[in-house]
Amino acid sequence: MVAATEVLAGLTQAEFNQLVVRLELDREIPADTNTSVQKKCALLGRIVTSRPENTLETFEGSCTFGEAVVRETVASIRPESAWKPQQIFTQVLAREGYSLTWNVKGEPELRPSLPIELGAEVDDEVAAILFNTIS
Repeated sequence: MVAATEVLAGLTQAEFNQLVVRLELDREIPADTNTSVQKKCALLGRIVTSRPENTLETFEGSCTFGEAVVRETVASIRPESAWKPQQIFTQVLAREGYSLTWNVKGEPELRPSLPIELGAEVDDEVAAILFNTIS
């Protein structure tokens, strides 16, 4: 979660405030511009790690706060960035068996790095580990 929230610290105030609304945390994380995005990210990290199993509804269906934060972080990734927090996040994903790829629209996508022959059962287990234990 730390690596993910450090990437989110690169968002603008408006982008981060929109993310907070999507995560349904607008009552807990202030939208004011007097609080830096970095401080808001620290608060987000504390909220998510204190309630890792809490769920919310997204366009893709129900998911945990942790999974939603990882998805939001992946969506904010920029291609070929040399920014250290993004590189660290990418390394954490790789250690957990995931890689970032870019679709034809130039959007980042999270993909399992596992060989296909290992099957969906292993993929599901890795997803559970990734979205419940990234730190």
